[in-house]
Formats: sequence, C-alpha cells, structure tokens
Amino acid sequence: MYKYLLILLVVLSACTKQEKALHSQIIKDWKFEYEEDWHKAIVPGNNFSDLLKHNFILDPFYGTNEDSVQWVSKRDWSYKSEFSATENTLKKQNQILVFYGLDTYAKVYLNDSLILSADNMFRKWEVDVKGILQKNNELKIHFESTAKIEKVKKENLGYTLPGGNRVFSRKASFHYGWDWGPKISPTGIWRKVELESWDNCKIKNVHVIQDSLSDSIAELTIGLEIESTTKKVISIQINDKHYQHKLKKGIQEIDILYAIKNPELWWPNGHGKQHLYNITVSIYDVETLLDSRTEKIGLRKIELITEQDSVGETFYFKVNNKPIFMKGANYIPQDNLQNRVTKKHYRKLLNDVKKANMNLV
Repeated sequence: MYKYLLILLVVLSACTKQEKALHSQIIKDWKFEYEEDWHKAIVPGNNFSDLLKHNFILDPFYGTNEDSVQWVSKRDWSYKSEFSATENTLKKQNQILVFYGLDTYAKVYLNDSLILSADNMFRKWEVDVKGILQKNNELKIHFESTAKIEKVKKENLGYTLPGGNRVFSRKASFHYGWDWGPKISPTGIWRKVELESWDNCKIKNVHVIQDSLSDSIAELTIGLEIESTTKKVISIQINDKHYQHKLKKGIQEIDILYAIKNPELWWPNGHGKQHLYNITVSIYDVETLLDSRTEKIGLRKIELITEQDSVGETFYFKVNNKPIFMKGANYIPQDNLQNRVTKKHYRKLLNDVKKANMNLV
C-alpha cells in the first residue's frame, strides 16, 4: 500500500510542476448604468443587448422599431465590475489587465485611477496595473458616444470625406447601416476582459510561417514573441523538439526552424481532407512550465495563376499544384449584435456552405 501511495505522490508532484506559471482570471459580474441605476450586463456584449434583455427598448429588428432606438448610440454608457485578486496574483511581478475588445471610445478606471483611453474597436489593449490592483477592486469603463466624437472630428476637419462619419472611427462599418441590415451602432465590452499575472516571462504571440512544402517535408518557421522581466536561459519545446535560448530583458522575437516529414496536405472542400497540424509551443525554466500556446496550421501551396493566353490573361488558383475552380460567396455578419452569434451558428452556416459545394468564402 505504501508503495502505491509513494507512486501517487510522485505523479501528483510531476503534475504540479506542469502547471502554468502564468495565471489568468476572467473579469465577470458586469453591470451597466441606465436611468441612474445599475443593471446586470452580459459581457462579452453591448448596450443594445443589455437594454433588450431588461426590456428597456423595443426589438430594433421588428417593424420600424429601428427608428425608435437611434438615441442609444447618441449618449454615453458606463459599465462596472467588482472583483477580487488572490494573494498569489498580488505577489506576481507582473499584473496586466487585458481588454480584448472595447467598442469604441472608452476611458477605463481601476479603483478610480484612469488606466486607459481606448479608441479602436479592433485591437487588444494591455495595461500594467501593478501598484493599482488591490485585493478588492472596482473596474469601471465609461464609453463616450461615437456619434458625438465623430461629429467633432468632422467639424474640425473642415472639408467633407466620402463614406460619411464612419471614416472617423476604427469601428465596424456595418454598425452604420447596410443594404442587408439596419443602422444599429452598439457600444460596450464586445470581447472578454482578463487579469493576467506572471513572473519572469510569457509568450505574447506565436506565428507559424510555411517556408517550403513538398511530398517529403514541410519546412516551417515558428516565430515567437516573448516578454521577459529578466535575463535568463529558458527551454523551448515545440511539439517533440527541444531548444535552448538566452532571453534578454524586454520583448523579443525568436525564429525557430521546424520541419514536418511526409506532410499530410490540406485541400479545399470537395478535393480532399482539411488536415490540420497542432503546433504547441511551451517555455520552461528548468522543469517549471512558464507558458504554453497551441496554434493550428494547414499545410498547402496556393498560387494565383496569371499567364498570357489567346484572349488575354488567365486568372485562376492552383492548390497543391492542382487547378481549382473556385465556388463561393461573400460572408456578412450574422447579426448586428455579434454577442448573439455562437459557435453553433458559425458551425451550422459553414456546414451549409460545405453541403452547397462551396470551396471559397
């Protein structure tokens, strides 16, 4: 019995060593302010979805209700969350709040300290909050009216640009109305907010480049972006391959050559399988796992062929040296309120595309 107990302890010890040193905490329990009161909000989401959920507005997709909700985008909106940070988080060298998507003009306050002024819906924002983060915290985001800011920018410009007011903001163009959808311009926290804490170093990005491809081998460059707070030697593991690298302090880019023998190719729908390879990158300090990322890649060669012929010039694609007749369609957002589109919706649409024998979207 003691023999088996000892084995169990060894196994548990090994598992503990493999726990990532980077800790992530999703910020939850959001509320939004309306009519001088705070109401439960859905994050990721937006102000239109929250107003609809609480029956504060009529369904803008029914009848002419679109006209009656235009006031929503003409005023400011505020969101807040109260959350706790663990002792382990507060002890870490780095404490970063990550905002994956704020739509669009936002001032962010942590414990009444302004930590971010955002102005772009499409980018991720990372803010160092060490020294501001406490055990108990209040995170508040004040969204300024996009319509008001665009009006000021237009007046200051002094001349007219084509495209309307949408040209002044880094915001989804379909929010301003389209021939296939209503004019509904939401604002809010449209992607998750996360608190990251870590010591020493972390992986910021992994990018896989296919350098060459043949029947016998695929040669790849694995591009790593690593942030480190100290100079140190780390071990890098890419699937079953191991490498050593000396880090310098700060953000650095590392390129590692990696090969896959006898690769299984990716093919368009109707011409073969869509095989994907997992590229898992892990970084270690001796035996301690610091961080890990997994990316998927399909190995294929795509060429646009433009050659002179009897009537002018060709324009077609080759995939893996085989000419492919492309059949497809243009994808548009499935809902003006993107938080209502789930993985199930995407999967159904793509399955329908596959059944219709499309191979290009």
